[in-house]
Amino acid sequence: MPSTLVLGRKPAPQRLQDMVLTVPDHTGTVSRSHARIEITEDGLWITDLGSTNGTRVIDAEGKENVLRPGRRFEVLGKSRIFLGDVECSIIMSIHGRARL
Repeated sequence: MPSTLVLGRKPAPQRLQDMVLTVPDHTGTVSRSHARIEITEDGLWITDLGSTNGTRVIDAEGKENVLRPGRRFEVLGKSRIFLGDVECSIIMSIHGRARL
């Protein structure tokens, strides 16, 4: 079953089924509702919600991908996510469940 999570300084659900997670921000670079994570049967996806300081995903090889607002981006294993200047990691369990 798909799961969705809105991340941000003071996040608000974007859709009825969204859960929210407040991201501690000591940098002042995380927007109120910064990004949306979707966990589906097809994988894990992130969408920048029009944040002021952007969202970046750095893959396992070190390639940086700057997300365009509103466009879903697939997050592959061992990727690092930056909401503004705040780094987040997503850990996938062996059972396919994700933890942030």
